[in-house]
Parts: sequence; C-alpha cells; structure tokens
Amino acid sequence: MLINGDYTVEFAAQDEAGLTMVEKESPIEEIEVAEADGAYILHVISRLPKGSSCSRFIGYELNTRFAEGIFVTVTHLEVAENNVFCTADLPVVVADIPLGSDFEPGVTYNLSVNGTETTFPKDELAMVTVPAPIENATVVVPEAGGDYMLEVTSGLPSGCARFDGYEVEQVGKEFVATVTNVVPDPSEPIACTAIYGYHDEKITLDGEIVSGETYDVTVNRESADSFTAK
Repeated sequence: MLINGDYTVEFAAQDEAGLTMVEKESPIEEIEVAEADGAYILHVISRLPKGSSCSRFIGYELNTRFAEGIFVTVTHLEVAENNVFCTADLPVVVADIPLGSDFEPGVTYNLSVNGTETTFPKDELAMVTVPAPIENATVVVPEAGGDYMLEVTSGLPSGCARFDGYEVEQVGKEFVATVTNVVPDPSEPIACTAIYGYHDEKITLDGEIVSGETYDVTVNRESADSFTAK
C-alpha cells in the first residue's frame, strides 16, 4: 500500500479464524463467451483448490487495453500454512463477467483467463437433439388430491450439452416420457470439456389415472418406476 508516495505497508490477510491467507490465481475448469442482447458475457467456472474451509473466492480483474485481446484474472484467497486441515470438497465457483458490446464486426478476439484461452465470436454451431442419459427417475405419489409427479435427474455428458426439454404421454396403463439434450452435431470440429453435469426436472403425469390401478413409467424407452393409484 503506497501512502503519500513515500513508503509501502505490507500486510497478510487473515480469515475469521485468524489464519494467514494469500492471494492466488484460481484453477480454471471452463470458459465460454456467450452473446446476449448485442453484448458479450464471459462464463467462467473455477475451483477453490484448498476446499471451502481454507479458500475464499475474491473476484476477477478484466484487462481490455490490448488490441484484439482480453485478459482476465480470477483470484481467490487460500490458507498459507501447510499444517492446517482443509476440507476436500473443492467447491466450484461460477462467475458471469460482462465484456460489453464495443467490438468491431468481423474481428475475432483472443481471450485468456488465467492462461486458459479461447476466441470469440465463434461461428454458430449446428446443434442436434439427442436422448439424455437418465441417472434417476422416481414417481412421487401425492398425499391427497395432488398431481402424480415424475422426478427425473438426467445427465449432461459434456460442457457442450444443454438440457432441451421433455415430452410425456399416456398409453393405456403406461406413461412414456422422453427427455432430451441438445449437443453439437458430431460432424462439427469442436472439442467439448469432459465435465459431467446434471439436470433435475419435475414432470406432471397428466392423464386418466384410476384409483387402484397400477401404472408403469418409462423414460427414454427404459423402465423407470411404477405406482398404484390411490
């Protein structure tokens, strides 16, 4: 800290427990630039490398002074001592950083976040719809007078996969649900990060449900659950 241009005061940050903390650049899991309403937003996924008990997210610095290049530094505080017990949860930190709209049309810009690089804007990728992998599907029977709900956890197999939606229909005593993702067309030359995500969805089982009858439920052509109507 410079005071009146004469001397510098150095100090070490401490957390609530009195442990000495030092500032570090955060490990980057994924970066992505998206366009919305004529402006660009940088989506950054980083981690706290010493767990939630020994590290704290600080924020980011954005440097746009260089032509056709943007440099972003994402930082955190972490415990300096080596003999401190830290949790192993390694939390994910998600930051959406506005980049603004002051960019020349037809120019490709380089962007670096803690050394992880990408470019933008990118050509629009061709996307295709595919069945989502199903991790869990359970029918929730209402206590009284409510709707029968199908709770589905589906997978997002890569950083490029996005939840698309679902359809459900009743065929006799069976409810048939289809859950889909959108992913880049396999013919597109793009590398997707190997981050497996999850999406939770609650689906109302609309139809003719008769008390005392048993109904089967399939999701993406696989048997998922069954229930007996009250």
